Amino acid sequence: MRLPGRHLPAQRSCRGDRRRAGGLHPRRPARRRGALCVALLARRPGPLGGDAAGCGRPRRAVPAHRLRPRGARVARPLRPGDGEVRRLLVVKLSSLGDVVHAIPSAAALAARYPAAEVDWVVEPLAAPLVRALPFVSRTVVFDGGTAFREGGGAFLEAVAGLRESLAGRRYELAVDLQGLLRSSLVTVLSGAALRIGRGRWPWLHRSVAMYDHRRAPHAVENTARPLASLGIDPLGVYGAGLAAVEPLARDLRARGEALAASLSLPRPFVALLPGASRPSKRLSFAAAALPAPAVVLGGPDARGLGPPGAVDLAGELPLLDAVALALVSDRALGADTGPSHTAALLGASITGVHGPTRVGRTGLRGPRARSVGAPCGGCERRRCPRAGACLAEALREAVRSGGPGPSWPREAGTTTARAR
Repeated sequence: MRLPGRHLPAQRSCRGDRRRAGGLHPRRPARRRGALCVALLARRPGPLGGDAAGCGRPRRAVPAHRLRPRGARVARPLRPGDGEVRRLLVVKLSSLGDVVHAIPSAAALAARYPAAEVDWVVEPLAAPLVRALPFVSRTVVFDGGTAFREGGGAFLEAVAGLRESLAGRRYELAVDLQGLLRSSLVTVLSGAALRIGRGRWPWLHRSVAMYDHRRAPHAVENTARPLASLGIDPLGVYGAGLAAVEPLARDLRARGEALAASLSLPRPFVALLPGASRPSKRLSFAAAALPAPAVVLGGPDARGLGPPGAVDLAGELPLLDAVALALVSDRALGADTGPSHTAALLGASITGVHGPTRVGRTGLRGPRARSVGAPCGGCERRRCPRAGACLAEALREAVRSGGPGPSWPREAGTTTARAR
């Protein structure tokens, strides 16, 4: 096998070139140089280093396997047929927003293998959403973070329980959509015959989709990169995700209408989702001039962030009930947080307000969703050095800009607030 891009002629260098090609020490004899030294020679201008003409008599070519590090694997795409996969495991842990970004990828896997039972390993916060997905057969909840904080014994017990719940399923395929060490280890515990990962931990996967640090246009497509080794186009998973969640969206709209009537909410109303785990992403609507009565939704971190006179239901409703009310609202405004991404994917008319995060990477994705970014957006800081002034400006722009429309994936759908 020849080297890609350059062929090394089988030649012996002269004494001076041989000394320079000896690698790390000039006194080391040339006959001891190995694959590393030959690879260094390939970077020199001549055919074997030294001048362009080269010198010496012919010698046998260097085998290609000598140039590959010992123990390294060559990734090759393995594509099992539709009938070969009866049970499929999806691993996506982390936050609720990350799980929402992985739903299109899981839907594309279910469409690729229609006869397979799709199981999903997820953390407790996103378990209600994954359990409600129509194409997921079984939800496996793994709270590894809490067990790790409690101590080594609790963590080992949680890992043993996870292994026991996965061992009897006999998966043919396990797909790691997270790209972290803990998610890769979950695929190992599954015992699947074929494991697909993102390439950061290649020794834990049978087939590795090559990973680089270049970002796709959005986290949805970036999460879908491992599926390319199975013949699935990462750029086409978003449409599969919208079609797969449509039954769930219809059910939640009906639930939202009934819930709004039972709570005697004013109609129409504006749904607010201001909470977030990071303080630099939270929105404050205390001084916002909204066109209709407001209803504050989300977790406990959203309490007290609504305008005066708003109906504050933050921390009072389960996740799917809060999303159901956002679906039946006249308009919704939300931070870059999990409930906002869930409502956007299910079809809510929602505008996302982004401060430290990049709109192009984690903006809301949905048929009626749009995102507004701050002038200094993308700093990724957990605490804003301007005391949230940039996020407040983006919020004012979102309120002024009117109701959201089907702006994604057009770049014009993302708005940046005007700098003052």
